[in-house]
Amino acid sequence: MNGGRLDLILDLILADTGELQTDWKNGGRLDLIIDAILADTGTDGVQVADKTGYSIAVGGIPDGALVAAELLNIADALLDRRLDVGSDSGGDTTTTRTVRQALRAARNLVQIVSGTMTVMKEDDATPSHTAAVTRTAGNPISRIDPT
Repeated sequence: MNGGRLDLILDLILADTGELQTDWKNGGRLDLIIDAILADTGTDGVQVADKTGYSIAVGGIPDGALVAAELLNIADALLDRRLDVGSDSGGDTTTTRTVRQALRAARNLVQIVSGTMTVMKEDDATPSHTAAVTRTAGNPISRIDPT
């Protein structure tokens, strides 16, 4: 390669590098362009006051972002969700149909005595809710205990 040509290339590289350093410094050309964009789009120092109507994208909450207490609150709200109206104000009640009560019959003690089915709470001793049972001949199930 020609020495004069190499010197020319190196001089051009140095000139470009010097220009980039000027452009990228605080208050330089690039900084001024970004400031102009922020001012033009109205995003410079905007403070959002209304905190309603937002949504979280799929994958928007990274793993580990929620602490244990928040996760427990979410789980409890799901379990206490009322099935009749779709609200989460059911609580641990014996009169409102909730997700918690629906799951109890699948895992807790269920007893049928004198035409009444009783689904127990998680201690298998405290009644959660009851239901009337109609029996037919040949259907002798009287107790379900998923231990």
